[in-house]
Amino acid sequence: MAELASSDGQSGRVKGATVIKPIIYGNIAQSFGKKREEDNHTHEWTVFVRPYKDEDVSQWVKKVQFKLHDSYTDPVRVLTSAPFEVVETGWGEFEIVIKIFFTDPTEKPVTLYHALKLFATPPVTLTPGKRVFSEHYDEIVFTDPTHFMYSCLMNATPQQSLKHEVDYIAHEKETMTLITNAAKKVEEEIADKKKLIQNHKETKEQYVSEIAKLECEVKS
Repeated sequence: MAELASSDGQSGRVKGATVIKPIIYGNIAQSFGKKREEDNHTHEWTVFVRPYKDEDVSQWVKKVQFKLHDSYTDPVRVLTSAPFEVVETGWGEFEIVIKIFFTDPTEKPVTLYHALKLFATPPVTLTPGKRVFSEHYDEIVFTDPTHFMYSCLMNATPQQSLKHEVDYIAHEKETMTLITNAAKKVEEEIADKKKLIQNHKETKEQYVSEIAKLECEVKS
């Protein structure tokens, strides 16, 4: 069982406690079908940070900062409440720096880097109105959090179920199947190599025995 590192209330750390919070971050984009006349923008896009599980992350996330390309007005966008997302329009892809700040300021912010995706990867082509998405699963690990932070993490309230673009449960199963099959193949190859080595060893011993026998015959 985890125990407080000290008895000074909220500032005490919960020794031995590790809390893992899975998140999803990325973007969704949709083409206008043609360039917008006033600014030549071709897409509307949304960059976001969301909980993987159905919970209110605002209970342990204080704010999320999104650093956009410098060509945007106010390129640093700060969201202090959920949903933590920025909706914009544009024509080009670029890297977005995402920084997550926590309700306990003693916890260091987490920085993520996301490559904004507007266009489908060839050879896939999209018709106007179809969405492009690029999202990633990650885990924020809190080790020995303060008593206050631990309480925020453990008491996050449920919220309406979120639908992710990727079925991560199915993806995990597929990945585990690939890993299991690969491990089985490696084991089979190791067994084959061991058998081959044993055959070589037995052949060598046979040759040594025959040579020794011939040497004895020559001497006699």
